[in-house]
Amino acid sequence: MQGKILKIILLCLFFGIDTLSGAPVRSYGNPSGELRGTNTAILSVFTDEPAVCRYAASPSIPYSSMTSTFTQAGGQYHRQTIYNLQNNGSYAYCIRCRSVDDYSENSDDYTVNFSVIADSAPGAGNGITINSVAGTAADGSLLTVEGGGFGAREASVLIFDDFEGGTAAAAIPLTSPAVGSWDGVNSNPPTYSTCAFSGQFAMRIRDELSMQQFNKLFTEPVRELYASYWVRIPDGTNFPGAAVPGVLPDFSAWKMIWIFNGPEGYASPNNDLCLPTFSSSFILSGNDSLLTWVGNAFWTFSRYMRMSTWLKANGTDPLLPGNVRFQVFQDGAGLARFMDRTDIPLYDADAPTPEDGDYYCTHNGFETPWCLPDQPKQWDRMTVPGWLLPNGDSRRPESGDPAKEMPAYDDFYIAIGTGAQARVEVGNAPTYAGCTRITLATPESWSDNTITARFRRGSMQGGSAWLYVIDGNGNVNTSGFPITVYSTPDLTPPQIPSNLIIK
Repeated sequence: MQGKILKIILLCLFFGIDTLSGAPVRSYGNPSGELRGTNTAILSVFTDEPAVCRYAASPSIPYSSMTSTFTQAGGQYHRQTIYNLQNNGSYAYCIRCRSVDDYSENSDDYTVNFSVIADSAPGAGNGITINSVAGTAADGSLLTVEGGGFGAREASVLIFDDFEGGTAAAAIPLTSPAVGSWDGVNSNPPTYSTCAFSGQFAMRIRDELSMQQFNKLFTEPVRELYASYWVRIPDGTNFPGAAVPGVLPDFSAWKMIWIFNGPEGYASPNNDLCLPTFSSSFILSGNDSLLTWVGNAFWTFSRYMRMSTWLKANGTDPLLPGNVRFQVFQDGAGLARFMDRTDIPLYDADAPTPEDGDYYCTHNGFETPWCLPDQPKQWDRMTVPGWLLPNGDSRRPESGDPAKEMPAYDDFYIAIGTGAQARVEVGNAPTYAGCTRITLATPESWSDNTITARFRRGSMQGGSAWLYVIDGNGNVNTSGFPITVYSTPDLTPPQIPSNLIIK
């Protein structure tokens, strides 16, 4: 017993934890870094035991004198929405907690720091010009774009899948994509959903029993990729982890896409990432990597949204800051979120420690090759969706019904390699920032002055439209090039006439 107490004392001294009196240990405070385009944020923290937590905007205030208390008092996860944030403002919230068991209180501040800046939009111009567009903008047709300043692109389109050609509720085959194919299925195969963004069908990712998930091996390990997909919660169904429709839950483990390296790549120290994941808010994060808080202000339950992420590791040293770009586009409303970060590394520099928790490479044994500290800094596979809370998970609300969770994905696109985010898009306005509907064309060849790409209709209506080229750095032509989108031809055979008399 004395040895155990001595060990606890030594750990507390080493980590600076004031738990000698039983005070709660605080961790995973959010948000952090820069928040863009929002006037609200969800302040949150975890404790290692049930506690009541309070917060203040000034330091060194005793727990008993703090007047603001987190919601969910008495649990281990504590959250509170903070309102009236201002652009260019810096914020620091000091958190102290009291144990439910023995009423011991923290005697020091646990501080969450973040700042708020105005949201932005993709950079325009940078020498991109379009002189002509040949071909027909009909679904699946090839367009040839002539101009200049398109830059280099060595990336390949790994998958484009609009989930067409099936039957409602049937399993989606691995050969479903129009470009590429899926490699396998984990749990159960995704099924066709009638809540479609384009065409007749989308992909449903949960059935009454469990998660429905595709997996895909990359053709080669990469440090640069661009992923884009449309997502929606169908009317009358629940966001994963929520008890009722139309609300974001207090907790959810919905990982929309999960990228990692090796078969145990989701375990520490493998630098996995979810694009994005949702806990109390959306974040670009994994089990052993946290890039940045994204926020919830962009989310809507009323329409499809396109989530797109560009990741490019530092070319000199992957442990140095790289490029992180996250964008959300609401169909029918326009750009809802644009975040461009160049100040954070894409890979953690830490070695695995027992504090990494259950994901400390315990699934198939610590000494397996993908659980050693010198993991290569790369990604070589993904799962779509990344993860959903399984049935019976203790973190679900008591009234939560997994069978009522039916998220739908559509027009899934991912490119890997140098220049991965270079692409062609078509929108419904003469400037990219003014578009309220947008779709892409999957590139088939690319040079500085000529692009061939296959048009994907998405939700675009027939009529006037404008074409945009996005280069490998994310720049877009200042003014769209006018084209015409053609309605999908009606291939339904004519009805046989009745009462027809031929003489």
